[in-house]
Amino acid sequence: MLIGVLFALAAGLMWGLVFVGPLLLPDYPAALHTFGRYLAFGLIALPLAFVDRAEIRRLTRTDWAVALKLAAIGNVLYYLFLSSAIQGVFRGSNWSHLWR
Repeated sequence: MLIGVLFALAAGLMWGLVFVGPLLLPDYPAALHTFGRYLAFGLIALPLAFVDRAEIRRLTRTDWAVALKLAAIGNVLYYLFLSSAIQGVFRGSNWSHLWR
C-alpha cells in the first residue's frame, strides 16, 4: 500500500509541474514550453511503443490521423493556452517575484 501512496504522490507532484513550469521559466514563450513538454513525453513514450510495436503496426493511416488531431487539440493547444494564461496572469501581478 505504501508504494501505491508514493506513486500517487509522485503523480500529483508531476501534475503540479504543469502550473509551476511556466512560472519558473517566465522568459521562455509558452510555445517553447509546449514543444519541450511534448518532446519529453514523446521520448518517454518511445520505449513503451517499442514494447507494443506489433500492436502499433496494426494501426491504419486513419487511426494515426485521428490520433494526431486529438493530440493537437486535446493536449498541445490546451497546454499552449494554459501556459500562456499562467504567464500572462503572473507577468503583471505582484506575485511574480515569488517565482523568480
